Amino acid sequence: MFTSGLIKLVEVYCSDAEGLCMVDNLGWELTGSDVNHVVSILARCAARSIELVGSRGLQFHMAETEAAQFTHR
Repeated sequence: MFTSGLIKLVEVYCSDAEGLCMVDNLGWELTGSDVNHVVSILARCAARSIELVGSRGLQFHMAETEAAQFTHR
């Protein structure tokens, strides 16, 4: 329930990205042709997520934070 509301708030802030929630994981997805642009938007999503949970006295387990990039050749 918490991540559903968080996803909506971050999607408004980063309108190009979509949030993904799987049980106890939260992720951000974005498709684009400019890697630097995609990375910039995803970094904004992550920062906003951390900010929002921090303002509620919660935190993510940052040691388990990771990024994945999928490309088509």
